[in-house]
Amino acid sequence: MIRKSQLGRLNWGYAAFICFCCGWLTACSTTNHIAKCDQALADSDAAFQKKDFARAMQYLKVAAAEAEFSDATVHKHQVLREQIAVALAQNDPVQAENFARQLSKFEAGQEHIENSSTWRTQWNEDVVRADMLLGDTLTAQHKKTEALAIYKAADDRARELNVPIELETQISERYVQTRKELGTTQASPDREALAEALENYTDLRDKMYDLRSHHEWAKVPEVADQVVKTGTECNQIAGAVAAYNVEALAEYVIGHKDKAHECAARAIKLAHEHNDDKAANENVTDSSLYLAITDKFGAQTGIDAPSVYKLISAEDNLLTYLDPARADREFDRLMELRFYTIRPQSRDRRFVSWSDWVLQCLKFKRLNKGCAWADRLYARKQLDTEDMADCDEAVVDVAADNPQISKGEHFSRAHKAIALREQLRKKNPNDAFNNAHLAALYQRAR
Repeated sequence: MIRKSQLGRLNWGYAAFICFCCGWLTACSTTNHIAKCDQALADSDAAFQKKDFARAMQYLKVAAAEAEFSDATVHKHQVLREQIAVALAQNDPVQAENFARQLSKFEAGQEHIENSSTWRTQWNEDVVRADMLLGDTLTAQHKKTEALAIYKAADDRARELNVPIELETQISERYVQTRKELGTTQASPDREALAEALENYTDLRDKMYDLRSHHEWAKVPEVADQVVKTGTECNQIAGAVAAYNVEALAEYVIGHKDKAHECAARAIKLAHEHNDDKAANENVTDSSLYLAITDKFGAQTGIDAPSVYKLISAEDNLLTYLDPARADREFDRLMELRFYTIRPQSRDRRFVSWSDWVLQCLKFKRLNKGCAWADRLYARKQLDTEDMADCDEAVVDVAADNPQISKGEHFSRAHKAIALREQLRKKNPNDAFNNAHLAALYQRAR
């Protein structure tokens, strides 16, 4: 039989045990393993930069331990990659190979972590990179026959999957170089040609984008044509489509609209010939923009507008590439692309689109011209009553915080917007959206 004094001691002991466990759990839950892992990685990098590889590896041991408790999908492969690099720097390729095999095994197990296309693309790249690093550790041990097999598998995977061109080029170069060193005919000569084509393509692509960055438009078309040629040779269809788009931009800025139109049409044709290339067909959105803004007859604009509307930010870039006089002439044409797609949107989104238009007019100091142009479209029934009411109300909204809009213009647009919304109210007295905007306009017009 347990006495009361004994029962009290048991109850106290149990309570103490619970408190201890709760305290331990709380301490554990409040430990920020992600931050600790990040800090250890940063410390390791700092030591590596100072060539203190032993200390760098010690920090990586800490990072590896913390990675087990943090988000493994973020940290574990990062830690293993760093461990491979440090082991190779320490002239310890055997340890590097051990880390590389751990990395390959880890990446293989990540395939079904998520189902999104974004995750799949990243996983493809991670697996290819892990294989490449494993090949590097074998090469460092002069196990070139084994390395060649790993490089070949990685090269095949890289060509089959959507991985960055830089990574594909690195693997291809390693494969070809190892094959040469072994003096084997195991690989097809075509693969060596492909590696050379990839390297040539990458160099030309970098040159093309450098010319674009420096606005050397006259030099862009020739280089872009070379990028298209080499890109199609080494199956970089998305890059070739992008090169056509850069060329279309250059020709548009120079003033060669017919050539710009032709480049955009070629880009779309090339992408459609490779319907299985998702990246290439995504680049067609840019092509549609250049096709629409250079379309002489206007029919193409309506067809491509839904795609073009995604490139609202690109409109700013296009206008800033042009001299002020030409930018002013092209402005309305670019804005027309926006109007083709406003109507299918929700009413809230439509109003936001008109506000964006007003802000862009102010940026290029042409609000008066823009409003006059919108008035003409409304008179020709290219804009409906709600479009015009949204347009005028957007001016009123922006005017409250913008000194560029005079008080006279503010009140004039407010009263015009009220008149238009009253017309809409007569047609549909119970339209909550219109009634709310009408009430707000009456408040601003006081």
